Amino acid sequence: MLLGRWPPPLQLPAEAQAWSDVPHGFLCPITHSIMAQPALLVSPQLAEAAPTYELSAIRTWLRGNRWVPGAGSNVSLVVLVLFAGTRKATGWLVRVDDYRCNGPSAVPGGTGV
Repeated sequence: MLLGRWPPPLQLPAEAQAWSDVPHGFLCPITHSIMAQPALLVSPQLAEAAPTYELSAIRTWLRGNRWVPGAGSNVSLVVLVLFAGTRKATGWLVRVDDYRCNGPSAVPGGTGV
């Protein structure tokens, strides 16, 4: 079950999946790619903190499995919640990399020559 309103996935540059210095928290444990639509998996059966996954990856996973990847816990009730903090931070990460590669004119409000 999805909870709340979900914006469309972030538009990541094609080269983003090849970045080698992306912090672990931005990567989906299923796809090992940067999450463009991070989803927090919430279930009363999870003893530890709710894991975060790419929305499309965890929805596909849960269609055929009832255990949480990475946690190994079985779940019968699952709610997927938009993880707005990670989504916002991912957008920031993309803008910083664009600035690093292309200079100030590459980001909105930049003061490129």
